[in-house]
Amino acid sequence: MAKILTGNRNEQARAVYEEKMLSLRSVDYDARADALRLTLSSGVRLSIPRSKIPPLAKADPEQLAAVYAGNGGATISQDDLDVDVSVPGLLDRLFGRAIRGNLGRRAGKVSTLAKARAARKNGRKGGRPKKRTA
Repeated sequence: MAKILTGNRNEQARAVYEEKMLSLRSVDYDARADALRLTLSSGVRLSIPRSKIPPLAKADPEQLAAVYAGNGGATISQDDLDVDVSVPGLLDRLFGRAIRGNLGRRAGKVSTLAKARAARKNGRKGGRPKKRTA
């Protein structure tokens, strides 16, 4: 697991969570579908056409059969081609960062006891300050 050298606990927690959820448990090549099948540590399974993974797009089927989860599950690796494809980077490129943004927005809407307490405390101070126009 990568160590984050920052004082911000939220960033550290997010990095640990993403590493757990986006960590690659296994990868294998499905010749019939001409795709790589990924199993993430979260249990999610994906099938990605190899044409969508540029470093592996022109690889031989024998080379694709030798792919493995490298760097502690952070990459799709192939030694003969000297290729390491970042799993979080690949997922961001394929699905866009919008998915993570939507998930974060949903998580922010969840009401907790701590949020309710903070809202009441801020309300006693007069609430959110008015926006100032320039």
